[in-house]
Amino acid sequence: TGKDIRGLNIAIKTGADVQVIGKTYSAVDGNYWLGAKKACEDIGMSLPAIGSYSGGYCSADSAEDTLCGIYNNRDKYGINSGDFWSASDIYSDNAWIVNFGHGSADYDSQDGQGLGVVCIGN
Repeated sequence: TGKDIRGLNIAIKTGADVQVIGKTYSAVDGNYWLGAKKACEDIGMSLPAIGSYSGGYCSADSAEDTLCGIYNNRDKYGINSGDFWSASDIYSDNAWIVNFGHGSADYDSQDGQGLGVVCIGN
C-alpha cells in the first residue's frame, strides 16, 4: 500500500507452543477428558482441536496447533506412541483422540482412562 511501516514491532509465530503432560492428570467427577482439559487450563494452555483427518488418519496438512499437526511433528515433541485427547468432543460423552503410533483419528468415552495429554498455548 506504500505506507511506511518502519518502527512497527511485528511478532511472527513460528510454531505452536506445546507442552506434553502425558498421563499425569486426574479425572474431574470421573471424567478424564474434563480432567485433561483442566490440566491444560491449570498451566494457562488448552487441549488442541483434532485438526484435519481423512479415512480415519491425520492429514499431512493439519495446522500445527491441532492434535493432528502435533502428531505430524511428533518427533519434535518426543511422542511416538499412545492415544491423546483432543478438545473436540463428539456425541454427548465421547471425544476425539489421536494415536501417536500410527496417526489414526478415533473417539473414546470421556471417562476413558490411560489417555495422554498435550497442551497448546493460547
